[in-house]
Amino acid sequence: MAKKIPVLEIFGPTIQGEGMVIGQKTMFVRTAGCDYRCRWCDSAFTWDGSAKEEIRQMT
Repeated sequence: MAKKIPVLEIFGPTIQGEGMVIGQKTMFVRTAGCDYRCRWCDSAFTWDGSAKEEIRQMT
């Protein structure tokens, strides 16, 4: 069985804007399925983690 994770968005290539690899080309995988449900959250659309992507397809 293939391993899967809840993926909200995959974007890039883009330039890393922070951290030790600032300025380098990178890709981002934004995951979903947060279960904290903070009252001040501005990203409630990320709470649903039911859609899954195979890890193999992302690499």
